[in-house]
Amino acid sequence: MIWDRLFNRDAAAFAPHMPEVDLQSNNDSVFTDARNVGMGYRRQGGQNGERFIALVTPGRLVMQLACPLPGARPMQVIMDIRARYPVEPPAVIVAIALNDIRAVREIKGAKRAIPFLDYLLDLGYAGHAVSIFEGHPTSFRVAVRGSDLLVVDVAMIPFLQPDWQAVAKEVMRLPLIELRHRDGRIEMLDLRGG
Repeated sequence: MIWDRLFNRDAAAFAPHMPEVDLQSNNDSVFTDARNVGMGYRRQGGQNGERFIALVTPGRLVMQLACPLPGARPMQVIMDIRARYPVEPPAVIVAIALNDIRAVREIKGAKRAIPFLDYLLDLGYAGHAVSIFEGHPTSFRVAVRGSDLLVVDVAMIPFLQPDWQAVAKEVMRLPLIELRHRDGRIEMLDLRGG
């Protein structure tokens, strides 16, 4: 009985939802810190040349997620990323995905909560500044402001503010949105036109 409750509570942590966020945080400084992690201004740890992406928790702490070590991935990974997304690094990339701390406190759980986490780590490995957050309306504008690509877990869209695309178009530097479906499909939205 106790195992069932524990298992169900853990399963709920991985189901797409909008977690409760710290509404008292200074979003400007939190997301600046997250962007700086992706730009290579790491705060702690790491080997020389190692890159990180940033995961902003609902409590508005910035976690560093290590990208593969330099030379660990084939050059084709970088070439594929640049062919798919030909912006010179460092582009500013923001991802909307489940960031519930119960789900992402270890890398195995983070990969379950964020099915495209390896892709985001590869973007960071290729030199782009990547930040992940849940898309809460109190920080949406600040988090995506000045970004070049918004990667969205489609399962999180029902929890976003209704005008999220209009806000993204208004505040992004290059309003490109990549919609990532949990079945592996990918859709691109280019909001630059009309």
